[in-house]
Amino acid sequence: MALFGGFGHKGPYRKGEIKIKYTKFLIVLEIIGIALLAALLVYTAFRYTMLPAEIPKHYNGLGEVDAWGPKSSVWIIPVAAILIYALVTVAGFFPNAWNYPAKIELENLPKAEDKVRQMLAFMKLLITGLFMYLQFETLRLSENISMGVTFGFMLLMFAIMIYYMAALRRLSSERVGLLKKW
Repeated sequence: MALFGGFGHKGPYRKGEIKIKYTKFLIVLEIIGIALLAALLVYTAFRYTMLPAEIPKHYNGLGEVDAWGPKSSVWIIPVAAILIYALVTVAGFFPNAWNYPAKIELENLPKAEDKVRQMLAFMKLLITGLFMYLQFETLRLSENISMGVTFGFMLLMFAIMIYYMAALRRLSSERVGLLKKW
């Protein structure tokens, strides 16, 4: 019985052996994510020429503008969104570096990897959506911005992570029988 997981596991793979399998569902999520990034870039480029010399650069905890910057700073959000999306995507190609919340048996490892890739895809969509919202609000130049949606995005992100962590724990107990199914 080979178990993998927990913190710092090395996984069952040898160099060059990892084969990333994308399900149709994951492909759809990736297409949506890339489309959102493209929409963010197009929207920013479209609105750029209409911006005043100074735009909101930072918001306090109440969602009020507390710093202003040059209009070129409007590109920080799209660039950050692309970089984060790319980093999370790259992380998806290194399952040996992942830490699972429970021990995973070798026969359940493909299912566990699929669950983690789904979680990463949802996280990328939520993060990109959050960046889109922030950019939209910044470009509106509204001084009374309600950032309540940001809290909602965070709650949704944590809910998705909790769901996938529970799914991974269920996978660990399918064969071993150490945990009750939730």
